[in-house]
Amino acid sequence: MRPALQAIDDPFPEIGELIADKVLPLYGKAILPELRAKFDMKGRGGHVRRLQLMHQLDPEGLAIW
Repeated sequence: MRPALQAIDDPFPEIGELIADKVLPLYGKAILPELRAKFDMKGRGGHVRRLQLMHQLDPEGLAIW
């Protein structure tokens, strides 16, 4: 799971998008704590993908931060 989470920040945006769209959703809500721990609201690239993925996995934001 960690290599897939690290791939969100890949320097090639296509890789990060592929991982965020196809691989990480398979883990479900189990990855939410890790996504939130590394999320930087002012960040770019991988942080945008983290935010999109967090919304996809928990659209109502009910999981505990």
